Amino acid sequence: MEKPGCPICHLILEDSRGYLDSLMYERVLDVPTRLDLMESFGFCSWHTWQIPTLPAICNPTVGFSTFASDLLRKFDILAHATIKRDHEKWPWQRWLKKIFGKVRLSSRMKGKSCPACVHVAQSEHYYLKELTGFIQDDHFLSAYETSGGICLPHFFSLEQSFSNQANFPVLLKLQLSKVRSLRNTIDEFIRKQDHRFRDEITATEAKAWRMAMEFLSGQPGVFNNEMRSDLLSNHRLDGMAADGNFKSASWFDRISVGDLISSH
Repeated sequence: MEKPGCPICHLILEDSRGYLDSLMYERVLDVPTRLDLMESFGFCSWHTWQIPTLPAICNPTVGFSTFASDLLRKFDILAHATIKRDHEKWPWQRWLKKIFGKVRLSSRMKGKSCPACVHVAQSEHYYLKELTGFIQDDHFLSAYETSGGICLPHFFSLEQSFSNQANFPVLLKLQLSKVRSLRNTIDEFIRKQDHRFRDEITATEAKAWRMAMEFLSGQPGVFNNEMRSDLLSNHRLDGMAADGNFKSASWFDRISVGDLISSH
């Protein structure tokens, strides 16, 4: 919590690198690992682009090349099989395909989530649980109060899993204080855009917009991956759009633009 930004995001980024470091260093030639990666069609974009940043001792260039060869071979085999199958189908099979649809090549390529995302999703849940459990410890609370707090996406994850915990109201009040502090800094930065006050902008105010980006969205990549793909899949299976929860909320759970303006 001594570092700037969301401590949960920092831990997840470290866990991601640790997982990939171990895999590249120790398990490149491990058959179950390679089969698992073929089933997931490799890593998500976030974890794939972390691989070039790994230390040279892990030999990430050779490790990734090994996995890439497996994935390219898998596509080659399945694509040829798809072409052959479609060409050899009887008329009644083509008729059934029109009615019921066909199994897409993409779904045959990818049968499970990115294994690195699965690993860090489990870590994330553990860290949020520990945060909830220790927040009333005097030393821990003091450190948290002087930190920037967790980002809002991680707070929403915490609320989803631990809102029934006795310590959740404490975390909610702390999060509200972080929001108000950051908003005050942002508002001061906006106010001082007036030429009369531009020389008064502090270093903290100048970087407040970047702090707000991370606070509102988490660190780059942490929420742009497959860690939460099951949630999106459930929305699609239920026929509900991603914003379905908002649209179905009661009128008293929503806030209008007019409400925001009047509360400014």
